[in-house]
Amino acid sequence: KAEADREADIQAIADKIVAEKLAQEKELERIEQEKLDKIIADEKKAEAEREAEIQAAAEAIVAETLAAQEAERIAENERISKEKAEADREADIQAIADKIVAEKLAQEKELERIEQEKLDKIIADEKKAEAEREAEIQAAAEAIVAETLAAQEAERIAENERISKEKAEADRE
Repeated sequence: KAEADREADIQAIADKIVAEKLAQEKELERIEQEKLDKIIADEKKAEAEREAEIQAAAEAIVAETLAAQEAERIAENERISKEKAEADREADIQAIADKIVAEKLAQEKELERIEQEKLDKIIADEKKAEAEREAEIQAAAEAIVAETLAAQEAERIAENERISKEKAEADRE
C-alpha cells in the first residue's frame, strides 16, 4: 500500500510537472505567437507606411507633372495671346495705313478734279475770249466795210451832184 501510495504520489507529481510543462509550453507558444503577431503587425504597419510614402511620392510626381503641364499650358496661352495681340496690332497698323493711302488717293483725285476744273475753265475762258475777239474783229471788219460803202456812197452822191450841177450849168448856158 505504501508502495502504491508512493507511486500515486510520484504519478501525481509527474502529472503536475507535465501539466506545468504543458502550461509553460502553452505560455511560451502564446508569447511566441504574440511576438510573431507583433512582428507581422509591425511588418504590415511598415509596409503600409512604405506604401503611403510611395503613394505620397507618386502623388507629388503627378502634382509636379500637372503643375509643369499647367505652366506649359499657361505659357502656350500667353504665347498665343501675344501672337494674337501682335497680329491684331499689325492688322490695326495695316488698316490705318490702308485708310491713309485711301485718303491720299482721294485727295489726289480731288486735286486732279480741281485742276481739271481749273483747266476746263481756262479753256472755256480762252474760247470765250477768242470768240469775243473774233466778234470784235468781225464787228470792226463790218464797220470798215460799212464805212467804205458809206464813203463810196458819199462819193457816188457827190459825183452825181457834180454831174447834176454840170448838167444844170450846161442847160442854163
